[in-house]
Amino acid sequence: MPIREARRVLRPGGLFAACAANRDSDPELARVVPASGAASTFDGEDAFAIVGSVFAAPGDVVQADPWDGPLVTLTSVPAAVACLRVYGLAPAAAVAAAAMLDLPLPPPQHDAGQA
Repeated sequence: MPIREARRVLRPGGLFAACAANRDSDPELARVVPASGAASTFDGEDAFAIVGSVFAAPGDVVQADPWDGPLVTLTSVPAAVACLRVYGLAPAAAVAAAAMLDLPLPPPQHDAGQA
């Protein structure tokens, strides 16, 4: 497990930072991303508990900084393809899925009171 390896090599007092999107972070892409919303090995919903289970020694401090804001507007097919590749789509599948999107595609707007 990569987090265990990070814990092993981290110097005392060192900092380990992790970032994980929630499973529902990109609802605007759900119709073109296979298994959108399905659990993965390190989702935002579970990240705090996973990191806390590894960094559990006396003196370890685990903090979460939830953030839910707009990230990026997908303005072109190449930008959409690059984004979809991050979701694990093969190049040809990402191109086909990007062609199905109504671009530009802004990120969803969230209620400012959500975390």
